[in-house]
Formats: sequence, C-alpha cells, structure tokens
Amino acid sequence: MDDRIQWHQLTQPEYDERVEALFERMYERDPDRRIEVVDGRGGDGGHDIDIYYGDILEEIVQMKYFPEGFSGGHAKSRRSQIKDSFVAAMKDKPEVETRPSQESHQTRMGLGQGFRERLVS
Repeated sequence: MDDRIQWHQLTQPEYDERVEALFERMYERDPDRRIEVVDGRGGDGGHDIDIYYGDILEEIVQMKYFPEGFSGGHAKSRRSQIKDSFVAAMKDKPEVETRPSQESHQTRMGLGQGFRERLVS
C-alpha cells in the first residue's frame, strides 16, 4: 500500500491541513520554537504559518494552493497573488523561504527585486 500523500488530489482544506501538520511535526520537539497557524479569513498579511523562536518571529510560511499551476492562463492573476503575499510578508520578516520548481525559479527570484532581504529557495 502506498501511504504517500497524493498532493494533486487534495482539496484546498486538505492541502492546508497537511502542510500545517508537517510544520507542527517539524517543530514539535523543539522547546524553543512554536508555530502559529494564521486564520486567513479577511487576509493573512502574507502569513499562513508563523514560526517563533521564543518571542521572535523567525520564519513566515505562505501557502498557495494552485493545483493547475501558475503559468499559462493563470499566470497573470496568480503571479500577482504570489507577489502581493511576498510583499506583505516582507514587511514583517526579511527572509522568506520557498521551494520553487525549476520552471518557476526565475519568476520567484524576481519577486525579491527591490528588497535588500533575500529569498531563500
């Protein structure tokens, strides 16, 4: 039996729940860190998950659910959503982590233009 997550078959709530659970699992044994899942209703300011080291906001996680990707017919609106979230998150934390595919790497790296901070990929 294959127990791997079938990411392409998930609804957005299922996707969100699994990503949140992954981050909770990653940090559950670290007594110095805590995570807060941000309720995004009404806008989340570029934050879906905040990771704190003590009282210091150390990392911001921004999740995007685009099962069809963000190229082709979806490119303009989705890239705009990604950029808006990136800009909002940059106001609170100068380092934003992503794991871009090779196809989208150049687009994502371009999001950081005009910022002194760095985009970690």
